[in-house]
Amino acid sequence: MKRDDIKDFTIRISGANKTELIVIHYEIALNYLKSAQNEMESGIQNYKQSLIKAQKCVDELIGSLNFDYEMSFQLISLYLYVNKCILKARIRKDSKELYPAIGIIEKLHAAFRQIREQDSSEPVMKNTHSVYAGLTYGKESLTETCDYQGSSRGFCI
Repeated sequence: MKRDDIKDFTIRISGANKTELIVIHYEIALNYLKSAQNEMESGIQNYKQSLIKAQKCVDELIGSLNFDYEMSFQLISLYLYVNKCILKARIRKDSKELYPAIGIIEKLHAAFRQIREQDSSEPVMKNTHSVYAGLTYGKESLTETCDYQGSSRGFCI
């Protein structure tokens, strides 16, 4: 994952509610799975590291399930299957094993994006900075500026 992606995810996480956090986990997992597909040609070590990180994302999704709801039992079956596909891809060193996992994660991501739009709960983290970013165009330069609102630092969860 690129540094810019990490910064973007960090900013989004700081202002996310519970549903948005799930959506972000899906996006991070997809990012690592697609990176693994691309890295298979460049080096097996990067390939394995991306798969390990994708597996950690899926493990986090499993940990976030609330089994008071029936849907959680269906989701855990899907997550376990995705983990199985990732494990096969690691052992066999074959990125083709990732296609079913990517398909499942993409469909779940799309579903939770729709759910996110209906969720009006507050962000999980309190006392975070609002980030306002913009670009300023000069004659021969482009300047990026960020304005952090608030005076106190520290997060409350």
